[in-house]
Amino acid sequence: MSEIEITNDIAVFKAPLAINNLDDFQAASNEVDRLKTILKDLEKDEKSLTAPLNESLKNIRAKYKPAKEQLTSSIAKGRSALNEFKRLEDEKRVADAAALEELASEGASMAELISVVDEAPSLGGRLTTIVEANFDELTPEYKSDLLKRVWDAAMVVVRKDVAAGRVEAGVTVRKEKVL
Repeated sequence: MSEIEITNDIAVFKAPLAINNLDDFQAASNEVDRLKTILKDLEKDEKSLTAPLNESLKNIRAKYKPAKEQLTSSIAKGRSALNEFKRLEDEKRVADAAALEELASEGASMAELISVVDEAPSLGGRLTTIVEANFDELTPEYKSDLLKRVWDAAMVVVRKDVAAGRVEAGVTVRKEKVL
């Protein structure tokens, strides 16, 4: 196929546009047919050039599509994990703020509040209530209540002490055969 020469006058209608008789009509009809043939040839020529390009483009897209889809999916998963972590950290910050407000309402000093905030990790660590007790200052009633609540665990410690040779007043040790 010969390449079509595209000139400024390729699409110019060369027949009379004023149709006054059958000869003018036939001339205009022939001109329309001529232009339609040129258009058909032009489209065929264009397709001969664009078809290989389109096929190459299709192959290129097919080559990169799986990797791009996987990357997009991985990015979405990564963003989801980042957003979940951020959401949890934001929840921790809200809980920390509420705990600080509670401490403040209970009369904690400004220095105590500042020390608690300074100890929190920068990414929104948990605000933990730390309780310390001086055993010698506890009331006998509270000590007794505590001992009742932790008696089974305390007996494990007492048995270990006895095994190590330490027997305190109030502890009785006897040997018994158990089947």
